[in-house]
Amino acid sequence: MTVSVKDLKNLPEHAGVYFFKNTIGKIIYIGKAKNLQKRVSSYLYNYKFRSTKTEKLIKHIQKIEYDRGMKASVLRTNAKYFKILGHAKRLEIVTLLQGHSLTVNQIVQMTGLRQATVSQHLMLLKETDLVVATKTGKEIYYSLSSEPYIELLTFTSNLTFSKPIEDAQPTVIDPICHMHLTPSTSGYTKEYDGVRHYFCGKGCLKEFNTLHKGVT
Repeated sequence: MTVSVKDLKNLPEHAGVYFFKNTIGKIIYIGKAKNLQKRVSSYLYNYKFRSTKTEKLIKHIQKIEYDRGMKASVLRTNAKYFKILGHAKRLEIVTLLQGHSLTVNQIVQMTGLRQATVSQHLMLLKETDLVVATKTGKEIYYSLSSEPYIELLTFTSNLTFSKPIEDAQPTVIDPICHMHLTPSTSGYTKEYDGVRHYFCGKGCLKEFNTLHKGVT
């Protein structure tokens, strides 16, 4: 069921889950309550105890949707995403695609995985809309589809009420594939000749070691 911000009196006084939506219908907050009407009203009318975060949230609320239990579709969708991303190699591929469009051969080089394995992982990611494929000439480039990750972020942030720590980091470049990274997003790191190098994946690290035999 859906009510507008002006019609909170129509919210039931039983337990359930509520969804705050913005002007374009996107879910911006998910919560649970023993009494939906009291809980949601406390957000909008309890001015004295509002936090800065709550103030920002309220400004974007256009509609309130509620259910006696978490929407089955929300749970199914997020469970599907978590299942696919719950594999270390697939997660590594997703990390490599962050901000980049890559071919299968490029991912093979960066990860050190077999081509058939990379293709299989990409197929699963594409089937769940986590990545999209775009053909340019004879090459097919894979990139992330932003919508599923926004849904995951909304779902998990509302579970934990945590805010990511913003910490500016320097940009580093993988010496093999020349991908731009940060120290925290690099997959591997190694010091050679007094200089620390950062790598996107195991494949690039392996090629670096081959080119610099005896590296420690």
